[in-house]
Amino acid sequence: MPAPLWAHTGAPPAPHDLWRSWALAPGVVIPLFLTAWLYTRGLEAVWRRAGRGRGIRPAQAASFAAGMLVLAVAMVSPVDRVAESLFWVHMVQHLLLIAVAPPLLVLGAPQAAMAWGLPRRRVVARWWHARTGLRAAVAWLARPWPAVALHSVALWAWHLPGAYDAAVANPWVHALEHTSFLGTALLFWWAALHPRGSLRRVPGLAMLALFALTMEGGALGALLTFSTAPWYASHLATTAAWGLSPLEDQEMAGLVMWIPGTLAYLAAAAWVFVGWMARSGRRDRAPELIAGESAAGV
Repeated sequence: MPAPLWAHTGAPPAPHDLWRSWALAPGVVIPLFLTAWLYTRGLEAVWRRAGRGRGIRPAQAASFAAGMLVLAVAMVSPVDRVAESLFWVHMVQHLLLIAVAPPLLVLGAPQAAMAWGLPRRRVVARWWHARTGLRAAVAWLARPWPAVALHSVALWAWHLPGAYDAAVANPWVHALEHTSFLGTALLFWWAALHPRGSLRRVPGLAMLALFALTMEGGALGALLTFSTAPWYASHLATTAAWGLSPLEDQEMAGLVMWIPGTLAYLAAAAWVFVGWMARSGRRDRAPELIAGESAAGV
């Protein structure tokens, strides 16, 4: 079976040739380029019609650009190649795909820019509105419990020894792993952070979901950190060149999931809470402002 376009060839890099080990697979680079081009094209169209900074705020555009940069670091930089040898680097890559890039992309108002950036967007819009079944399926997947459950299942399923080793050994399975990580993460973060997201509309529920995923990530990290034996056969013979034993490599991976991973979800929960309090404060002050304006008018 030929290698897919997103797979890179050659042995994993050694420490001395780390910075020459870029994963420039066409199946990864081209989609990233097309996504960035489509967003930029749509952003220019929106700002040309509405005025610069209107419709899509500069902070949103910067957030999307940061998300695309994180995806490039995870999929194109030497991180992707070194992840074949070191589990802790593989865990960094996983966190970038599920907890860093997706929220940045969601906060970048991608739906507006992508809609305006599409060639022949009216034709595409008519096609999309005619697909009532597809739109209903996407809307169901973005509801609270499917979004949380799919994200949680992807996190745990791909860290089971059999699934993880299969992903490292087979580029097709590896592509499925990364696609499921990114796809389910985008669904979850859309539900949790987007203004029209099903979780965001109920801030308490969004915070509960984020806290639950914090606990899950912490539990997985603790299991990896305190395990007395390596979980994955894929890295038994690949860590020595980097000065680590397989168990030390696994302990570092567990700490990556445990500390930075849980902090990402806690930071998002804090962001939702602050926004919730700010909106509540504005609603509480609204009657006072109206009364003050009426008195001033009298």
